[in-house]
Amino acid sequence: MNEVPRWTGGYGMQVFQEFRWADDLYDGDSKAPNPKSLRYQKFLTHIEGVYTHRSWIRITAKLPYIRLRQKPPDVGSTMEWQEEQGWGDMTLAVPIRRYINRQTHTGHLGIVPQLRVPSDKSGSPYQISDG
Repeated sequence: MNEVPRWTGGYGMQVFQEFRWADDLYDGDSKAPNPKSLRYQKFLTHIEGVYTHRSWIRITAKLPYIRLRQKPPDVGSTMEWQEEQGWGDMTLAVPIRRYINRQTHTGHLGIVPQLRVPSDKSGSPYQISDG
């Protein structure tokens, strides 16, 4: 979140979407032919929130909802789309920053301790998060 509240008690939320796809195959560094039109598609909906405890310390949470479609290589003759959807891994963080605002320059120095909370993937034929 680029523009977050910097005042004590400030909070905010944003939702945005992302789409990724790939249909290129590689053998090492060189591109390989893809005669069976194998393809990978990932639709991500990012839900992010922030709470500002003090101007220099915040608590953030990020939770993606993922819809994955892929056309993987199949041993048989049929090439069918596989689909999976669900919540990805949640990331909780506590950004701590020291802000510098001068007449000639501005910036910040910070550290961001994070905790990644895995989602339940039991029963899934493949992982839907970025791992």
